[in-house]
Amino acid sequence: MTKEKKDNHNFSQLLNSISIYTLSAFSNRAIPFFLLPIMTRYLTPADYGIVSLGGAIEGIIIPFAGLSVSTAAVRKFFDEDVEYSKYVGNLAYIWMVSSSVIMFGFFLFSPIISDLTNFPKDWFWALVFNSIFGVVIAFSLVLLQIQNKPIAYGTLQNTKTLVNVTLAILFVVGMGWNWQGRILANVLTTGIFFAIACYLISKIKVIFQFEKTYIKHAIGFSLPLIPHVLGSIIIVASDRLFLSYMIGLESVGIYSVGYSVGMIIGLLETSFNKAYMPWLFGVMKDCSELTKIKIVKITYLAFIILSGLALVLSVFAPWFLSFFVGERFSSSSQFVLWIAMGYAFVGMYKMVMKFLVFAEKTIFLSYITLFAVVINLILNYIFISQFGAIGAAQATTLTFLIKFLITWFISARVYYMPWFFWRRYPIDTRKKLE
Repeated sequence: MTKEKKDNHNFSQLLNSISIYTLSAFSNRAIPFFLLPIMTRYLTPADYGIVSLGGAIEGIIIPFAGLSVSTAAVRKFFDEDVEYSKYVGNLAYIWMVSSSVIMFGFFLFSPIISDLTNFPKDWFWALVFNSIFGVVIAFSLVLLQIQNKPIAYGTLQNTKTLVNVTLAILFVVGMGWNWQGRILANVLTTGIFFAIACYLISKIKVIFQFEKTYIKHAIGFSLPLIPHVLGSIIIVASDRLFLSYMIGLESVGIYSVGYSVGMIIGLLETSFNKAYMPWLFGVMKDCSELTKIKIVKITYLAFIILSGLALVLSVFAPWFLSFFVGERFSSSSQFVLWIAMGYAFVGMYKMVMKFLVFAEKTIFLSYITLFAVVINLILNYIFISQFGAIGAAQATTLTFLIKFLITWFISARVYYMPWFFWRRYPIDTRKKLE
């Protein structure tokens, strides 16, 4: 096979993988989305608020369960000087220790956490179970991804979601177990797929032999990423935690329904960015001014499209939600515009953030995220106090906007791109470049 044919083959394989991952992401989000009208008719806003709050708390636990070592596992997979089976075995030790600390912490502090969040303390075990064992499931998906098995990846991911939805309908609709049934569906699904994940991981013949060097590398590589990961999760989860504490569970339930619809923009921008990143990094090897101007034009066009889609979604949201989620949750439409615009800004942030990644200046991302967390917590408290539940959506959107603008400013200083190319080049020169 000639080099040209080989490159074409690799590019076709890449496009095929991107298509599969994108399709998988759409279907994985679509399945629970269509569960929404069922849950909103069988659960009260307060019930739905408990379920949503549980998901937010799980999101905060997950970075500490296993210390986000999946990133280290991806990095070391391609190193020939590493005995990967033994490396994974040492990651398991880290997971066991961190999980034990989390279980002890929640056992000790569950009354305090329950008072702060309004989540029933007798059900914290379910959140801890889902978070700890969910990390192993996520790791099995990572293994499939780095082994370039997109079909297996998509099958496992979507089967898990389908089983979860089926059990939720059985427990909530069939057995009338209310919010408890929805959480139990999550627990049972996690248990089933934890067993499947362990089987998939065992296929690489994991060796449980303590190796200090591997432990040190995994923790040293992954620990600095926790502030960035945790900060991003806190920004997404804090609005519901503030609403629960300051207003009540019912407001969390109604807010979460509107959030789910607004997040459609998040799904679109995520799918686009997954396909856009490999293309961008590939063409940026050619640092000509013409290439950079084309990238800037594509970036601006994406900004316009994302903003336009967010506005269109907000226009149709009241009509759509009036029959999709029922009368009790119809007021959730007021949050859609803010959340949709917020995720449009997230998409813009991801586009400009890639220039920092390309320049290998990712340390700035942690600083930006931590700053955004502080801003988000302050804005949530002030806006909810002043404007009620809608203030949570406004705080989220403003945080995403600030994060995007700061990242854009720093990336422009770190890595040159002709953001104002129409000023830099006269019209005649631009025509020649084009």
